[in-house]
Amino acid sequence: MLLPRFFFSQDFAPFRPFLLGLLPRARRFRRGEFLWRPGEPFGTVFYIDSGLVRSAVEGKHDRRNTAWHGPGTIFPVVHSEQFALENSITAEAVTDVAALEFTNDEILSAIRRNSDFAVATIDWYSRYVNLLLFTSSSLSFAKTVSALAAVLLLLFKNVPEAQLGRDEELRVTQTELAELLGIDRASLVRALATLRNSGAIATARGVLKLASIDSLREAAREIQ
Repeated sequence: MLLPRFFFSQDFAPFRPFLLGLLPRARRFRRGEFLWRPGEPFGTVFYIDSGLVRSAVEGKHDRRNTAWHGPGTIFPVVHSEQFALENSITAEAVTDVAALEFTNDEILSAIRRNSDFAVATIDWYSRYVNLLLFTSSSLSFAKTVSALAAVLLLLFKNVPEAQLGRDEELRVTQTELAELLGIDRASLVRALATLRNSGAIATARGVLKLASIDSLREAAREIQ
């Protein structure tokens, strides 16, 4: 069964050697940088080698996070037609990111040459559409807790060692987490309390400690 998930990772990892044959450009993005300029349609495709990227739809007055993209996946994959919504979609580096850059035409050519790669692309779109349908129909507090748990798992796994203290302590503020999830502070505080009460995390001012990786994974399972 295809379950909704917010995190895309390793979807295209088996095809990295094949993609290297396209002679991509190596790119690096610092935390907070955008992979392409907001307000522009997609012109390039990125294979993420390391780090974490957050995609979102930018409105006039707010931002709605759509998904997270980690090592071994491609974003924004590929398409042959441009859509007006592209101008509202952003991709921001949440940590330092290393990526391979391709043109849209290069990825289209790869799809025509490699049927397995084409099937992987279709599967990616199936998961992405499934996610969008899920998020548009389910906005429960339980989903907020699961999304927070999934994001914390990603951050603990992907942040550079310089940002990860001893005993798996993550230096991140409530304001930063709320912005990453696209929720208000009150909802974040409730979700943190739920994870803390379950024994998954411990909290201090500006610091989150991973108390139980199994409990955190269980909390994230709803959307993985």
